[in-house]
Amino acid sequence: MKAKDIRSPVETWLHFLRYYLDASHSDLMRDAAELIEKYGEEGFHEMDILPGLEHYPAAIYHTYADDYFLSILEAAEGEEFILTHNSVGLWEGLASGYQYPPLHRIFVVSPRVAIVMCSVVLLPDVKEYTKPGSFNSRLLNLDPTPPIPIYPNGEHLDYENFVRSFSRYSRYKSLQEGGVDLFVLKITKLTRPQTLEVNSVVLLNVKDTGSLTFQSSEKMLRTARAFRSSPSNIPKSDLIVALIAHLASGSVETEVPALRPPLQSPAAVPDEDFDPSTLVDVVLYVLPMQICTGHKRFSSSYDRAHLLLRIMEKSKPTSFADEINREVEKAFTACKGDSEDGISSVEGVSFDPLLSSIPNESSSRLFRIMVPYMSRLGAVMFGGEGIFGELQDEVAVVSFLQRASCSPGVWHTLSCSSPDAPEILSRLFNMGTRAERIM
Repeated sequence: MKAKDIRSPVETWLHFLRYYLDASHSDLMRDAAELIEKYGEEGFHEMDILPGLEHYPAAIYHTYADDYFLSILEAAEGEEFILTHNSVGLWEGLASGYQYPPLHRIFVVSPRVAIVMCSVVLLPDVKEYTKPGSFNSRLLNLDPTPPIPIYPNGEHLDYENFVRSFSRYSRYKSLQEGGVDLFVLKITKLTRPQTLEVNSVVLLNVKDTGSLTFQSSEKMLRTARAFRSSPSNIPKSDLIVALIAHLASGSVETEVPALRPPLQSPAAVPDEDFDPSTLVDVVLYVLPMQICTGHKRFSSSYDRAHLLLRIMEKSKPTSFADEINREVEKAFTACKGDSEDGISSVEGVSFDPLLSSIPNESSSRLFRIMVPYMSRLGAVMFGGEGIFGELQDEVAVVSFLQRASCSPGVWHTLSCSSPDAPEILSRLFNMGTRAERIM
């Protein structure tokens, strides 16, 4: 580099960029072919920057041209791609047993469009030669559309020929004849789950001091909650809880505080069972993870929600509790406003405590009634965003019921919300209690 009077990283970047811009595709591929002939195919792929090595950038260009195909992705309707400090050129996925090359390289270029370089091993005519389970990637369900080649000169090399004659293939692509080949690129329109999966990969790689850019706060909130709902993302999701709380509050600013994990989050999640009362400060993080991953099971959804609520009340403030309390407050205020004046004036009178356990059938009926009811009251429910969202809904319902039990007016309004409500709600208390008599 000294011979070219290059003395800084910026000058090195400009030197490489100038080479890419000034050289044609044929020139770049021809320079790469010369390196292959000089160092061999194996040496070429393991090549590192060597002092005095001419045309080294051609090796990088050749890797993209030969080992990847380009796919254009469009976000699902009503969704958008998010941009972080490292989402332009983000590597993802590996073939089993290999550390390189990655299966995907993602370039988010706008809220609607992302360009993905996909490894040629993901091509349909190559996959059939691949054993099941050979790939480790979150994006295998994207099914990107590869370019459709048009060869004016009739030259075509399928995968078998490519494997048998890598050098011939490279020489063809370096010739001017190869430069007139045409490629038709079709845009792959993703579904909502596929769009969220791309965003999940981006969020998995965000740093606590990095940036995160989005166009719609509503879509970003939905994306962040969907990310948290996946059990495999829970250890990383602590980085975005501040953002979720910020967006859910409705006060979105141009700058959001740095994304940092809560100090109380444990470094690891134990698989073994434990007594939650011995770890009140950390169990509110650990127990939901164990539920989501199936390590902790309960007789009914109500039972696990009741336990989580008791722990939440004893724990230090967390974003999990803040989100639930905020939506419970919305629903309770709306329900209180609907109460009859003669009954709602009686406040602070509590029924007997809610039972800590009810049968699974009663639990299912309870949530089928209460989740839609709270939603109609204005609470934002999370059940459509995976098991973690369902867990939040369940805790919110039990918290709402516990608070309603301190207000006869609200409880009366609640019991009149549907024909099945009186019977289901009566099962939350012991026989003969004050709650049972008021219904």
